Amino acid sequence: MIRIVVLLLLSTTLIGCATPTLVNANVTTYLTEDYATSGTIAVLSAPPVQEDSLQFEHFRTKIEERFQEVGHETTRVVADSDYIALVAYGVGEGRQKLVSLPEYGQTGTMTTGSVVGSTAGGTGTFAGSAASTPVYGVTGSSVHSTVQYDRAMVMRIFTTDSVSAESPQMVYEGVLKSTGSCSSIDEVFDELLGAFFSDWPGKNGQTRAKRILAMVNC
Repeated sequence: MIRIVVLLLLSTTLIGCATPTLVNANVTTYLTEDYATSGTIAVLSAPPVQEDSLQFEHFRTKIEERFQEVGHETTRVVADSDYIALVAYGVGEGRQKLVSLPEYGQTGTMTTGSVVGSTAGGTGTFAGSAASTPVYGVTGSSVHSTVQYDRAMVMRIFTTDSVSAESPQMVYEGVLKSTGSCSSIDEVFDELLGAFFSDWPGKNGQTRAKRILAMVNC
């Protein structure tokens, strides 16, 4: 019984051990003059199949908080909104990537010495000493294989009163692309969302690159 408890505690400790990593993301935005960072917005899932998932419910709360920070009010009742934000996200299959890393070691030695002495009557007596100190640097490189995952998030914002029309009016479109070693969207969602809403809403047709330090369990 004691052995089982110890193993469970050890497993919990290992699982809960987060490691630091840099989350890289590129966010490209397009928007029209009709979009304003005010008014009420409803966040929905695209495709709608995610709408009932507990994961999306968790993410939607985070997205709503971000919208509130940039000036919007949020609602879960579409009829009460000025805008509808459709959000989609996902992680692709992993692909191997070869990375060359430098190797460090001793590259040589450096000799230092000193000489002391005295002279008297035209003759001198001298004594010297020398010491060798190792010098370290790059000795070569090694190739390592790592698995990288493509992560993406897409957000499109429409005016609510145009959604029922034949041609809904899109006022904002944002596309985030990220590649990293973490395959779990849950572990990096806060960082991806932070990159998405940084400098909101961005400039039309421009891409901004973001690097965010994260503590992840991947």
